[in-house]
Amino acid sequence: MTLKRFWLSWWWDPERHGTFIMLSPWWATSTDHYGRESICAAVLAHDEAAARLLIRLIHDNKPDDIEFRFVDEKAGGWEPFGKRFPRQHWMVWPECVTPVA
Repeated sequence: MTLKRFWLSWWWDPERHGTFIMLSPWWATSTDHYGRESICAAVLAHDEAAARLLIRLIHDNKPDDIEFRFVDEKAGGWEPFGKRFPRQHWMVWPECVTPVA
């Protein structure tokens, strides 16, 4: 089964969810009035349920209560990088497995 590309966002609360480590592209985009950070990320997964599970598993506390803002499947050649979401040297994505110069 081919992996699909997903663009997703969730509210991250470090006190409840713990820290997370993710090599896929991700960015902190804003903070809400509760102090949670909005995280946007690109992931590869078989389906939406697997994409959501991946986000749960990257957190220290493996939280069941992650509030997703959206989980959108993207077309085959889609890349998450752009002016608002610049590529960083540590990000691993199919088209950019070599470091940024």
